[in-house]
Amino acid sequence: MEEKTDDWFTRLHKKLLSEPPPTPEESALFAAERKAEENTRWEWAQMQENGDISVRTTYRGEIGAHGVGEYVIALNDEQYEQCKTAYRLSEPGDTRNIKKRLKENEWVTELDYLTNTLKSESH
Repeated sequence: MEEKTDDWFTRLHKKLLSEPPPTPEESALFAAERKAEENTRWEWAQMQENGDISVRTTYRGEIGAHGVGEYVIALNDEQYEQCKTAYRLSEPGDTRNIKKRLKENEWVTELDYLTNTLKSESH
């Protein structure tokens, strides 16, 4: 039985120990999915309501390496127009998602799409 004094990590650990281990098939599927995503990165850029641009990059390298980076370009930043143009953002809520794969030491775009989160939330 879970004690109320247990911290979140202890509760998570107990929960994970109580679940059955993955089957060999599930483990193989998970490994294949991870392998397929090696040497890819996702770039997510969104124009905030105040006009600032938030950028997040997630990289999946070989043998499970993983990295995440984030930054914000403010309206008054000298790199603002360059970032806005690079991600093709025009109004608050515009969100650009780009998936790239490293091929022969070059980042090749595999997926690139724009949504507007503010417009989609209003429906």
